[in-house]
Formats: sequence, C-alpha cells, structure tokens
Amino acid sequence: MRRRHPVGGTRRRTGGASCDVARETLSADPETTVDDIARAAGIARRTLYGHFAGREDLVNALAEEAVESLRQAFVE
Repeated sequence: MRRRHPVGGTRRRTGGASCDVARETLSADPETTVDDIARAAGIARRTLYGHFAGREDLVNALAEEAVESLRQAFVE
C-alpha cells in the first residue's frame, strides 16, 4: 500500500521559500520571470506553478504579505 503524505508542511515551506526568493529576485530585477524565480529557488517551474497560478498571482501574494506586515506593524 502506498503511503500518502499530508498536504501542507512541505508544500507551505516551499511556497514560503518561493516567496522569499521571488521578493529578492524581483527587488533586484522587476522583469524577473517565473523561470528565473524557480531557478533561483532551486525548484522546478512546475513546482512554483503548483503554488501560484502565474507571475501575477505570485506578485499579488507578495503584495498581500507586505500589506499584512504593515498592518501588524501598526497594531503593535
């Protein structure tokens, strides 16, 4: 019987790491492609697309993180 791993842990870590790398690469070059981000993160492009529908979705996720960070800063 094949063992199934729960969705979540590794998937969340990979998505989070992808956001970190995307933030860095996009800061250095706003024209960075999804291929460039995946390569810099050390993951397959397909893996990145498993977390984000595309470049726009990834950029929107980064913007949402920034908004949430600002919101938390004001709360504190």
